Amino acid sequence: MSWFTPPNEEQLLSMYREMVRIRLFEEGILRRESDGLAIHSCAGHEAVAVGIISQLSKQDLIVSNHRPWGHFLAKGGNLRESFAELYGRDDGVCKGIGGEMNLCKPEIGFVQSTMIVGACLTFACGVALSIKRLLKVGPIAAVFFGEGASTNGAFNEALTLARVLELPLLFVCENNGVNGNTPAHEYMPTELVIHRASGYGFPTNVCDGSDVLAVWEAGQKAIEHVRKRRSPYLLECLVARINRHKVPRMTDVRPAEIKRGARMRDPIPKLRTALLSEGLMSESEAKAISEQILEEVNEAGPVSLNSWAGQIARLGYHTG
Repeated sequence: MSWFTPPNEEQLLSMYREMVRIRLFEEGILRRESDGLAIHSCAGHEAVAVGIISQLSKQDLIVSNHRPWGHFLAKGGNLRESFAELYGRDDGVCKGIGGEMNLCKPEIGFVQSTMIVGACLTFACGVALSIKRLLKVGPIAAVFFGEGASTNGAFNEALTLARVLELPLLFVCENNGVNGNTPAHEYMPTELVIHRASGYGFPTNVCDGSDVLAVWEAGQKAIEHVRKRRSPYLLECLVARINRHKVPRMTDVRPAEIKRGARMRDPIPKLRTALLSEGLMSESEAKAISEQILEEVNEAGPVSLNSWAGQIARLGYHTG
């Protein structure tokens, strides 16, 4: 397609590093189960966060859901602040008050994530409306949500608002086909979200969310539409969640074949293989990337646990 500009070598390697960084951060949480840490897993979703956010500008604003860490880190989130937030420390992203699902870091363009399923959709409409009225041109907004949220009333409200008000808003649905442990066919009337979203009168598309290059291509088209036409677009990315819904605490009762299939669709080895086959990265370079990021993760965790703040954040102090 004439509009498509593939990522260059630097961008490909950067996306690989970021995907590995997100995965190793989550694995670092798993190793700290005895400290009481837990998050909603995004293992298997990394290609969506990185493939989309790497094409956004620093001024573009994003809103996320209860599974926000991949989006937060891809937008420029700090590992040390992330661990500190999960430990409830005063030097965390939100001074230890937001916890694992409610993040806010406006200075990097991460406006909000929320634990309420579907709430991110209508919140993002407000963000996009602010951009439309105050800035007119330039930045856009993007919201990340799961297919489960599309069965929520907020989905209808948000898509209606976005279309009627012509908001510069990119809806990114990460469809992993399961709500907690419930398969999608038990709670969704259609196989794909776009089958319902197309009725709102703005463009939609679907792509393989386990392939960062497919996400890059589809994302580029979607972002270009929102940025140039200042109107909404919905991109559905089909992904496979590798870990249980929430790690490490929630029991994973998904059938063994589904879990095996998710591991086979892991986006990180897929990109790694492509980079090796194209001669853009050697085995030793891939190993060095993982080792460097693992060192950063291992350093960030203990520092956060023993941070200078040294205490659980006090709600009254920060809300004054």
